[in-house]
Amino acid sequence: MELFGFLKSKREQAIDFKNEIDLGKILNQGIYFEDTGQFLKWGTSLNDLAKEVPVKEKLFADRTVYNWGEHSILDGLKLEFTIIFWNHKDESRYKKFNAIEFWAVGNETAEEYLKVISAHIEKHFGKPARNEVSEKAVELEWLVNDVKIYLYFFEQYANKLHFEISVK
Repeated sequence: MELFGFLKSKREQAIDFKNEIDLGKILNQGIYFEDTGQFLKWGTSLNDLAKEVPVKEKLFADRTVYNWGEHSILDGLKLEFTIIFWNHKDESRYKKFNAIEFWAVGNETAEEYLKVISAHIEKHFGKPARNEVSEKAVELEWLVNDVKIYLYFFEQYANKLHFEISVK
């Protein structure tokens, strides 16, 4: 046993990602890309992550978009992941990895992803803590330990879907 090991937070304890069946334990520490075996730890700077995990950076006037590419997470959910840092927001200043997201645009495409993602997340984490459905939008939210899983389907010229996993 490591001297003063009891002082380590539970969040920092090592996880065997390939054999861990409790997806909540993995999510509490970060995002695990199952297809490549790479791990993105919450709170890590993007500069540090980019040294270990391939990511494409695209600069715009008002934001920076990091594209992680298509990866499988949470026991087989395969999506094209990005993260956006808005230049005018304080939380974007240090570019820490605190969220990952996926967008789908198009009437049939967004509807299909809403079904696939919500069914997958519900299968692993149960019913959403928040479930708001109206004629024009669906908003679902799951809380898993220190992590929020957010799924938002809405109409804005066309149907759009925003899926985000973020640490609180």
